[in-house]
Amino acid sequence: RAPPFAAEGLRDMAHDGGKDRPPSIFGVPMKWVSLVALTFQTSWQVFVIKLNRTGGGESLNTCIVFLAELVKMALSVALLSYSEGSCQTAFAMLRAQIFGNPWGCLRFAVPALCYTIMNNLVFLSLDKLNAAVQQVTYQLKVLT
Repeated sequence: RAPPFAAEGLRDMAHDGGKDRPPSIFGVPMKWVSLVALTFQTSWQVFVIKLNRTGGGESLNTCIVFLAELVKMALSVALLSYSEGSCQTAFAMLRAQIFGNPWGCLRFAVPALCYTIMNNLVFLSLDKLNAAVQQVTYQLKVLT
């Protein structure tokens, strides 16, 4: 059974005369928005962390990872609200997906845990390497 939002998307395409249009935001295809956002996030995360460390600021790595995830969640909810037309519809969709399919949500828990561990390892690598070397080795994961 398809998730409810998939059926709504198909219904919206039927109203467009059946033309397949890629999702977009402000007229820019979503794949390009995602690429730019992820490139910016992964590139600047290293420099912001290094700047914080050299400025004498001490903070817990886990707190920074948690706050970064909160920012990403807020942006995701904002984009969902934009694509659905209202915050109320977006939160209703989230509630239906989370509470209507708890096993589906648990399947996302394992990759989320791995991602959290990876983000904490990024901090460890930044303590041991300079920013340029760390960024190059971090991006080598794309080749594997």
